[in-house]
Amino acid sequence: MAKIKKLFESEKNWEKEWKGMPEFSQEDLTSAISIIVHLANNEDRDKFADIIGQKLTSKTKSIWFPKLEIDKVKNKRYVDKGDKRK
Repeated sequence: MAKIKKLFESEKNWEKEWKGMPEFSQEDLTSAISIIVHLANNEDRDKFADIIGQKLTSKTKSIWFPKLEIDKVKNKRYVDKGDKRK
């Protein structure tokens, strides 16, 4: 227990570790408006899917309209200009 207490008591230890790291700002990507739509049956779901131009299944819990294009970022990385590991 003493080790855990000591970890959280350290004064701004992160400043030493993060010195020189680039700034990072995460923009808010949450939706501005949410609407719940109730559909009586699968036929109504399929009609609604045609109207909005998106695939809906019995497992669909939410969608973005218009359809949200997801960026593929797993193959990207941020590097410093002086980084030799290109």
